Amino acid sequence: MDEIDLRVLFVSDVFPPLIGGQEKEIQILGEGLRREGCDVAVCTLRQGTLPYFREENGVRVYRIEGFFQRIPHLYSNPERRFHPPVVDQVIVNSLRKLIRYENPDIIHANGWMLYSVLSANKPYKLPLIVTFHDFGFTCPRRWSPLYFGGVCDNPLSAFSECLQCGKNTYGLTKSFLSYCCIKLNRSFTCDALIFTNPNLLEKMDYLKPRKFYLEHPIETDFFKPVRVHEYKDRVLIWAKLDRMKGIDLIFKIARILPEYTFDSIFVGDDASYYKTIKPDNVTFLSKLAYQEIPQFINRYPLVIGQLLVGAFGHAELEAMSCGKPVVAYWNRKYDAFYEIPCPILSSRNVEKLKDLVVSNMGNNQVGAAGREWVIKNHSVSKVSSKLVKLYGWVVEHRRLATVPVAQSSNR
Repeated sequence: MDEIDLRVLFVSDVFPPLIGGQEKEIQILGEGLRREGCDVAVCTLRQGTLPYFREENGVRVYRIEGFFQRIPHLYSNPERRFHPPVVDQVIVNSLRKLIRYENPDIIHANGWMLYSVLSANKPYKLPLIVTFHDFGFTCPRRWSPLYFGGVCDNPLSAFSECLQCGKNTYGLTKSFLSYCCIKLNRSFTCDALIFTNPNLLEKMDYLKPRKFYLEHPIETDFFKPVRVHEYKDRVLIWAKLDRMKGIDLIFKIARILPEYTFDSIFVGDDASYYKTIKPDNVTFLSKLAYQEIPQFINRYPLVIGQLLVGAFGHAELEAMSCGKPVVAYWNRKYDAFYEIPCPILSSRNVEKLKDLVVSNMGNNQVGAAGREWVIKNHSVSKVSSKLVKLYGWVVEHRRLATVPVAQSSNR
């Protein structure tokens, strides 16, 4: 099969207009694969009153509801009715109908919706690729701000500790159920595993499928330097207001640098909490329209990203693509995943971070190096092309595995 003839079905718990890295990544990759010649459909969970079907930039988007999404008051955030880490038979039935209708060559599952995909795919035995964008395959919380790196050393190893860790997020009952479901379902089989952050690999040893690192795709033609009036004494906090992003540490920096104003978009699971403790020189701004973001980023002489987990996401890469010096915590051992070390300004020591902010305000040299590095490693065309080759490898590997030995030896 020619790679450009591939019919791909993405399955993802989340998708825009929800805001987040996984949401945007699925959208960008879907549109990138279309430009590579693939036929792409996305199946995701329906949120609110969004349409059940819509074609978006050449990608067919199906939104379905499962049993759990229909239970009143189950979710603390009704706008994010995620798929739990267990099979949902209603989702399974919808997926089977969609597989028959779309007739994909390969399924690419993302997040906990995987557990319904595994059941739905049993009659078809289609090639399956799985991407985890967080620690959700081994930790019910996915990320925890209680631990550097976003997860403890031995997830699921201590029942009482896991229950306490999850209680603040889910409540006691849902924490218990989430723990049990992950414990029972953490092992599975597929044709290939993709990890989008280098730190995820360290918790994937028990999973047997071959593993591949796929860089976050960034729209470098959209996120680029543009001519705007640049502030002199304002810093952009380009991270959601979540504890896992290290916002407490950013606020410490703001308090010891009162001569600067730190601007943050008022978005995130812990936004209300941070509103009550923010320093006087931190300003919360309203959510932006997507088209406004590049010009907005370009106004700032320096951008601060996440300072906790040691791996960056879309936000930091978008700011680098705009040619801005970016301060964030990047564990330098992950430079091994690239030919050239990442030119991000990295630390999580308060004094060092303060010095990095002051000495790199408007540093165009660092900004230019960051943009060049993102183009080389994270541009949509590069990442999409890499993913198409992986799809082709999986489909061909599966095809050869079904060819009788005698016939295969004569090829």
